[in-house]
Amino acid sequence: MLCSLHFINFISFLFVVKALRFLFNFYIDASIHVALAVYALFYLFIVKHNLPYSEALAYTIFYGTITGYNFVKYAPVAKLHHKSLTKNLRFIQLFSLINFVALIYYAVQLPIKTLSCFFLGTLIVFAYVFPVFKRRNLRSVGKLKIYLVAFSWTIAVVIAPVVHYNITLEYQLMLEVIQVFVLVVALIIPFDIRDLQYDNSLLETIPQKIGIKQSKIAACLLLGVYLVIDVVLNNKTYYLVSLLVIALTCFTIYKMPNKPAKYYCSFGIESVPVLKLLLYLLFIVG
Repeated sequence: MLCSLHFINFISFLFVVKALRFLFNFYIDASIHVALAVYALFYLFIVKHNLPYSEALAYTIFYGTITGYNFVKYAPVAKLHHKSLTKNLRFIQLFSLINFVALIYYAVQLPIKTLSCFFLGTLIVFAYVFPVFKRRNLRSVGKLKIYLVAFSWTIAVVIAPVVHYNITLEYQLMLEVIQVFVLVVALIIPFDIRDLQYDNSLLETIPQKIGIKQSKIAACLLLGVYLVIDVVLNNKTYYLVSLLVIALTCFTIYKMPNKPAKYYCSFGIESVPVLKLLLYLLFIVG
């Protein structure tokens, strides 16, 4: 009897572990984590500037990130293998459709001036998947990928809120545009290192051009630029939080193996904005 009970407990434990693993994989693969990172940077922006929370804007950014990322990642796969999609990919497709409906629901509540900002980001997403010139899409154009992604994040995190809240664009906000841009470029470099063995040489990613070690140094230097801007724009408590986060991020990037574990980048590196938001809320707002 006792042996049977232990066996049942063991099977239950295996089932729970398998379920948690599936949920975590889905959380990453369905772009929920990256959407949370973008949302965290947006939330940091409105809290720093004492702006009222706009549910329509916040959820447009969140659901728009999921929809856009999943479209870029999975549309080419679905096009080529639509009859043999795995069950997980079909779940992601359904999830993306639900997110798209939620995106439309919140987006139509925004004024035209705010939507115009996202329209540019939408064009980038489509041009990234579909050929727009000489039968080539933006994905296949060398050197562009990292900067297009950074620009898209900057639109969502700074430019759209500036337009939405009718904020006068002064030099401090221009510095924040630069700050978000260099942060995202720095955080994408580890992904390019991870994908170095798979990327076409025509992409001319930063690791392809200057090597792995120099790319890590470049990422850390960009994070240093981010920190300097924080020192210029914010009070001591805030940039001390940034110092802690940036130091940890630089250490994580510099110690990153050439062939990192599966979620080293897609969970660890992408957690940086979320970590900063949590520390900000804990030490400054709290």
